[in-house]
Amino acid sequence: MKECPKFEIPAPKSYLKKPLKTASLQTWQTDWDGGETGKLIHNIVTNVESRFPAMLVLWLGREFYKVKHGVTAATVPGPLTLATNLATNR
Repeated sequence: MKECPKFEIPAPKSYLKKPLKTASLQTWQTDWDGGETGKLIHNIVTNVESRFPAMLVLWLGREFYKVKHGVTAATVPGPLTLATNLATNR
């Protein structure tokens, strides 16, 4: 990561949110495109910005599954994952 000169900008933080988000996403996209690992996932999720709606859908689906089937952290030993849920509810 590059060192940047420190300076103060007489503006509210909200003015900086969009440019900082854009710069962060551009850096992340460059790293994602040039990375050596995760190529299978990269073929499915090519754009890092499209990752966020997909993550929300997966999270909501997991929450629905847990509520519907009564799976809680107390009923499953260890970390709660989809593989754990499927293995314990057969």
